[in-house]
Amino acid sequence: MKSGKRLVIEAVTVPLVAWVVIWMFLYVHPIPNIRRENFNASWLITAVVSLFLVLAFIGLVLKRRLRKAGFTDLKFKELPKVLEKVNPEIISDLMSGIFRAILIWGAFSSVVLINGPEKGITLAMDYALVFITVGLLLIVSMVILLIYLWTFLRYSMKV
Repeated sequence: MKSGKRLVIEAVTVPLVAWVVIWMFLYVHPIPNIRRENFNASWLITAVVSLFLVLAFIGLVLKRRLRKAGFTDLKFKELPKVLEKVNPEIISDLMSGIFRAILIWGAFSSVVLINGPEKGITLAMDYALVFITVGLLLIVSMVILLIYLWTFLRYSMKV
């Protein structure tokens, strides 16, 4: 069975390598939306800074999960050592979330690449706000539906 550290490294590196390969292909064979001029220092700085933000978020989530598992007084420097010792089943349910976080980071960086840093960051924030708004409405409507079904079934069982 794989260690927790190896699971985390795989969940981060697989989508990261996939995005880098896609961007390398787009640099070699540019398409009309993505020109070679878009591969500039400002895009690279934006992508790297946002990657570090995503990795910090992943580290905080891992740290919180390990605290729930009983590893109190966990410092950030001790995280790799603790991931070696911890039971991989504790971390395995976080792997899909980590994988998705890196995929979303790649999509954000691609939007910045397509539109340039100024328009790309603004557009990505607009998409995030729309997603949160629509997602919140869907969640609220599903909760209302589930409450209705639960009360309906509860009262129909009594009769």
